[in-house]
Amino acid sequence: MMICEMAAFYATQGKSLVDVLNGLYAKYGYYLCTQQSFAFEGESGMNEMNEIMAKLQSSPLQELDGEKVVLFKDDKAQVVINNVTGEKSSTGLPKSSVLSYTLENGNKFIIRPSGTEPKIKFYFFVLDKDEASARAAEKVLAENCTKLLK
Repeated sequence: MMICEMAAFYATQGKSLVDVLNGLYAKYGYYLCTQQSFAFEGESGMNEMNEIMAKLQSSPLQELDGEKVVLFKDDKAQVVINNVTGEKSSTGLPKSSVLSYTLENGNKFIIRPSGTEPKIKFYFFVLDKDEASARAAEKVLAENCTKLLK
């Protein structure tokens, strides 16, 4: 009902809901969330996945493609590290193999192994001025993160 009410309200102003949404993007930027999975087949694949995650947990990234990591979260160690202030705090979350990185440009990515499949999953969160810029930034972020698997 609320969406119908919004559509009716903006129709009186000669706007569609798409027009209003595009206005929000113009004012606040375009926020893009995407996910990519990488399969690791068989027992050797599981071992490789575990090695990748262990390496990233024991040696957290300090930068990615020239962008400094300003905030690092390790849910397995239950720690949040602010690389700007040096402050450490607790995640307050249950232990799980999830790593989260926030870059100085505000973009963020999360890495975790799948709980049901032999895959490592990446989640990308990008904010930019418009959709084209956000998609281009996400592509670069995804390409750089893919290199972490090698």
